[in-house]
Amino acid sequence: MPFVDTDVLAESYAGKSIAEIFSQDGEDSFRQAESAVLKSIAADNVVVACGGGTPLAKGFDEFCKGAVVVWLKVDASSVAERLGNPARPLFDGMSVAEIETTICHRNDLYQKYAELSVDTSKRTSAEVAREVVALLRRT
Repeated sequence: MPFVDTDVLAESYAGKSIAEIFSQDGEDSFRQAESAVLKSIAADNVVVACGGGTPLAKGFDEFCKGAVVVWLKVDASSVAERLGNPARPLFDGMSVAEIETTICHRNDLYQKYAELSVDTSKRTSAEVAREVVALLRRT
């Protein structure tokens, strides 16, 4: 199946990096770019990687209709370890406790859309991918 990453598409749409969008135009501008990107993606037979805030974008609920949404869960300490590759503007300078608060605030939204969930904390991408594929084969 084709693969698209909403962050990469949002950067292309805006003509700047995510960090530049946030620093120059703010989060609202980034969410508008995400909304435009979601509208542009053909939802049939495509794997879409969404950033953690994508469910906040206008139109996400419509985009998810008919899709199998997999929530890649992660604990705050794992997020803190992963930061910087590349840095995530909303998390720059946050403590583990602050990251945990952000995750907790988003959990209800993630649960609303997710049909499946996989804990990615302290796991390699290959391990996570194998579990996702196994879960999808069962649906």
